[in-house]
Amino acid sequence: MMKWTVEHHEKLEEWLNTLSAEIKAKILRIVEMLVCYEPHNIKEPYVKPVKGYKKLFEIRAREKDGLARVFYFTRQLKVLRNLLILLVLKNQPPPKAKWR
Repeated sequence: MMKWTVEHHEKLEEWLNTLSAEIKAKILRIVEMLVCYEPHNIKEPYVKPVKGYKKLFEIRAREKDGLARVFYFTRQLKVLRNLLILLVLKNQPPPKAKWR
């Protein structure tokens, strides 16, 4: 079985470094779970599919001061499988009207 790998934009690392240690650790733990146990085996409350988008998911990490979300999708190219982290939102998600 091929191991999953993570690809991400450098801005994600910059953003993660602005977060509290608690929520950063939660996000990284969920990413580790996705890699170790394969993305299709991890469900809520850790990850949730994004409504209206096939194969787009969000990592959901909460702390007392807010919520952090990291959006990702998976892809398969020949033998190499990658977990890509696409977009990050700071503590507050945008109003629903902006998503459409």
